[in-house]
Parts: sequence; structure tokens; C-alpha cells
Amino acid sequence: TQTLSTAPQAILPTLTATANGLTASRVNSAASTNATSLKTSAGNIGDIDVYNNAAYAVFLKLYNKASSPTVGTDTPVWTIPIAAGSGFSRAFPRGRSFATGIAYAITKLQADSDTTAVAAGDLTGSIGWI
Repeated sequence: TQTLSTAPQAILPTLTATANGLTASRVNSAASTNATSLKTSAGNIGDIDVYNNAAYAVFLKLYNKASSPTVGTDTPVWTIPIAAGSGFSRAFPRGRSFATGIAYAITKLQADSDTTAVAAGDLTGSIGWI
């Protein structure tokens, strides 16, 4: 016979902060590669909700870095492709961890070395972080 365990299962903690929860940073692309530092120390992304208004794909590049990235030189840890006229929306209840800092850039091409600027207003939305 098989016996079912009644021992409690380990439950992973949810993303929390000591005060005020996530910081929502607005994303509204300028006519550049939009090199931006969200947090200059270790942190977590709690959610990303962005929409591509452009007639071409754009790439949201996330960096584990404590300052604004040097686009085309620094290597992103995550590149999110966002097709023309579509969006990307995802919550990370336990956080997506960045050990050094949280930074991003927005480019027209996927390559890590790409420095092709997007147009103003191509990508809009928010990134929630802690």
C-alpha cells in the first residue's frame, strides 16, 4: 500500500517589500536606444507590461547592471522580442532576480551588439521592480 504524506510542503515566498511594494517605472521610448537604469543595486522585477506601437518588431533588453547599459557593448541577460502591434505582459510573483542592478534598453534589432534606435513612442508600458 502507498501512504500519503501529511507533512507540509515547502511554499516559496511571494515577492514583497518592507514598504510600498513594487515601484512601477513607466516605459515610453524616446528616439534612441533608451539606455535606462531602474535600480543601482540588487533587485527583482515583479512585472513587465509593454506594448509595441511600431510597424516593426522592437527588442526590450534587460541587463544585470548597476548603471545604464552601454548598448551594443554590454550583454543583456534577457532579450524580449515584441512583434509589431503586439505586447508583452508577464507577472513574476516570486520576482525575476537581478544580483547587481536592473537596467534596460530598447532596440530595433535582436543582436546583443545592436545599437539601432527606435522612434519616440514605439514601446510604451511599465516595469514593476523592487
